[in-house]
Amino acid sequence: MPSDEDLARIRAATLCLVNGEREAHGESPLQPNGRLETAAQRHSEEMSLGDYFEHRSLRGGTPLSRIRAAGYVYSSQVGFEVGDEDAVRREAIIGAGEAFRRCGKTGRDGGG
Repeated sequence: MPSDEDLARIRAATLCLVNGEREAHGESPLQPNGRLETAAQRHSEEMSLGDYFEHRSLRGGTPLSRIRAAGYVYSSQVGFEVGDEDAVRREAIIGAGEAFRRCGKTGRDGGG
């Protein structure tokens, strides 16, 4: 059973495995993001306490609603934190796919 002491190591190992698969399919690696990790941890704790395992919470929350509540703006091509006005402008003006290519991001953010 995982403990608080090895949680960081488990998260790092999981991210490593996910990024290995992404690399094998020509995708850029995900990067850790504290806000997303916090949202994911809260949902994990809610599932544990509620004795369920689902993407949708018992109160109706979805992964997207948790991401947005964490202050993170997401599209299928670009993820960035609220407050990055240049990224928001790129997203609005040239679209997600083109913004991703033009801004030269090396990796999307990922939660634990």
